[in-house]
Amino acid sequence: MSRLTPGQRVHARARRRPAHPRVPSGWLQVVALPGVPTLVSGSVAGRVAYGMLPVAAYLALLDATGSVRDAAVLTAAEGLVGALTFPRKGRLVDRYGRRVLLVLAAVTLVAVVAATGPGALVGAMLLLVGALAPPVTSTVRATWGSLLMGREDLRETGFRLDAGLEEASFLGAPALGGAVAAAAGPHLALVMVGLLLVMAALLLGTVSPGSGSTVRRGRLTRGTHLVGVLLGLGALGQGLVGVTIALAAQRLHSATLYGVLLSLDGVGAFVGLALLAALTRGLTTGRRLGALWTATPLLMLPLAFSGGPVALLVTVTAVGLPVGAMIATLNATVPVLEPPSRWNEAYSWLVTCQNLAGAVGFAVGGALGAGWVQGGPALLAAAVTGLGFAVAGPALTRRLGRLGQG
Repeated sequence: MSRLTPGQRVHARARRRPAHPRVPSGWLQVVALPGVPTLVSGSVAGRVAYGMLPVAAYLALLDATGSVRDAAVLTAAEGLVGALTFPRKGRLVDRYGRRVLLVLAAVTLVAVVAATGPGALVGAMLLLVGALAPPVTSTVRATWGSLLMGREDLRETGFRLDAGLEEASFLGAPALGGAVAAAAGPHLALVMVGLLLVMAALLLGTVSPGSGSTVRRGRLTRGTHLVGVLLGLGALGQGLVGVTIALAAQRLHSATLYGVLLSLDGVGAFVGLALLAALTRGLTTGRRLGALWTATPLLMLPLAFSGGPVALLVTVTAVGLPVGAMIATLNATVPVLEPPSRWNEAYSWLVTCQNLAGAVGFAVGGALGAGWVQGGPALLAAAVTGLGFAVAGPALTRRLGRLGQG
C-alpha cells in the first residue's frame, strides 16, 4: 500500500473539507446566510402592509363616502393603478438603487396621513398610494436572487421560504387591518400601512448596496415572458376558484364559510410548499414544474362537484396545495433567465401579471354570477390552466434546458 506524501495529504484533507460551514440543511441553511434575517424582516413588514391595505382602504372609503359601491370601485381602482405601475417602479429600483424604495415609501406615508376628510380627497390620496407605494415583493425576490447567487443548491429553498412567508403574511394581515380599523378607525389603519412600508424600505435598503446598476438594461427575455404567462394562468385559475367559493357559500347561506374557505386555500398553499418540496426532491426544475402543472388543474376538478361544507373544506385546501410551490419554483427561474440589472423590473412585471390575471378571473366568473351551473367556474379554471400549462409550460422547460436548468 503506497503512502501519501505530505503534499498529497494536504490536498486530500482539502477535498474532504466542506466548501461551506456545517449548518442544518434546508430552511435553516438559507436563514444562516448573511443578510437573510434582515431581508425576512423587511419582507414581512412590507407584505403585512400590502395585506392590510385593501381592507383599510375600503373601510376608509366607506367611512368617507357612505357608499358600498363607491368604496368598492375606488378600492379596486387603487389596486389596478398599483398593478399597472409596478413594472415602472421596479425599473426605477434597478436603475437608481434601493434609495428609490425609501422615497416612494415616504411619499406613500404622506398620502395616507392626508387620506382623511371628504370622499373625493380620500379617493385621490389612495390612488396616489396605488401609483407610488414601493414595489416590496419584486425587491424582496430580486434580493433573494442576489443573496443566493452562487448557491444554486439553495435557490429554490430560498424562494420556497419567501413564498411561505408571503402566504403567512397575507393570511393574517387582512384580519389585522380590520381589527385596527375597528379599534382605532380606518384612518389609523392606513397610517399603520404607511409606517410599515417605511420600515420595509429601511430594512431592504440595508441588505444590499443602494447604488443603481451600471449594467445596460435591455429588454426582458422571452423566458421571463413565459414565466409571466404561466403565473398569470395560475392566478386566473385562482380567481375563478374564488368565484366558485363565493357561489358555494351563497348557496349554503353562509357568509362565514366564504372567509373560512378563502383562508383554507391559503393554508393549502402554505402546507404544499413543504409537502411538495419533499415529494419532488431530486427532480430537475423542469420536471418539478411539470408535476405542479399537472397537479394544479386535476386538483381543481373535485371542487366543481363538492356540495356540502365538509367536502368544500377538503377540496378547497387541496386546490391550494400546488399554488405556493409553483409560484416559488417559477420565481426561482428569474435569476437564471435575467441578468441582475433587470431583476426588479422582471419581478415587478410578474407581480403585475398575477394581479391582473387574478382580477380578470374573478371578474369574468363574477360577471356570470348565478348563471353558472354548480361548479362551473372551477371546471373552467381546470380547463384554462390545463390547456395553458400544456402549451406554455414545455416552451419554458426547453428554454431552461438550454440554460442547463431543465
